[in-house]
Amino acid sequence: MLHIIANPLSGGGKGKETAVLIENELNRRKILHILEYTQYRGHALELARRAALSDAEAIVALGGDGTFFEVLNGMAGIDKPLGLISAGRGNDFIRSAAISPEPIKALETILSGNTRRIDCININGTRCLNVAGTGLDVDILMRANKYKARLKGGFSYYLALIVSLMVFPFRRFAFIPDDGEKRVEEGLMVSLANGRSCGGGLKVAPEAALDDQYIDFVIIKKCSRIKLPFLFIRFLKGRLLELKNVELHRCKKIQLSVEPALPVNVDGELLDALPLEAQIIPQAITIFTP
Repeated sequence: MLHIIANPLSGGGKGKETAVLIENELNRRKILHILEYTQYRGHALELARRAALSDAEAIVALGGDGTFFEVLNGMAGIDKPLGLISAGRGNDFIRSAAISPEPIKALETILSGNTRRIDCININGTRCLNVAGTGLDVDILMRANKYKARLKGGFSYYLALIVSLMVFPFRRFAFIPDDGEKRVEEGLMVSLANGRSCGGGLKVAPEAALDDQYIDFVIIKKCSRIKLPFLFIRFLKGRLLELKNVELHRCKKIQLSVEPALPVNVDGELLDALPLEAQIIPQAITIFTP
């Protein structure tokens, strides 16, 4: 039996439409299932915890990266396969996992029964499936959330991007990777990656792999503001690591503090997680993949 946890508000309401499509297909095939809709933030975590303790053979998260994040943490400590059906805007994790963004194709992947074991990142006791980070990206997200009430569509994000690029103060990032040596850098942002992309396809860690048992820690160091537009062009093209002011550290664990402090974006969810300790959990999750 499949236990499906769907966020009806994902993708601006696309979640409900996708859930109905999936339920109709399962009914047509006479496949036993339960479908539950989330009603508030954190509800997917609660539903996933109950589903993980039930007799369901597999759990399916239907929504965006935030829904996947909650379901993953609700299942913590219980080894049942996880199916992922995207109904969000970003689709970042499913890109890394090579899962189709088309709902029926993603369902076919789940019904095929083909699985693989992948890693996740433990951040202060919270599990991260894809990417966590802080700095400029968090500033943009926070500003965009403020602008949404007055601006439609993607305009809130683009305005937030322009404003943040002009006024965001460089942060002081102090981090200690596996070798135990403390490093301090002024910079724009840092990312701790299990998957390759965030923000709807921005390849922050293009060399990351879901099962390599490493965190890809990427830091964008301080540079002239005049160069920032060119930096983001490289970012969009997946060529971030070619820049001289970008460093990649591949590690099993890392400690991080930031001054002045900001929230941490963990799979699209803003958490007060600084200072943080992160470590890779090898082969922590079983997911359905093509």
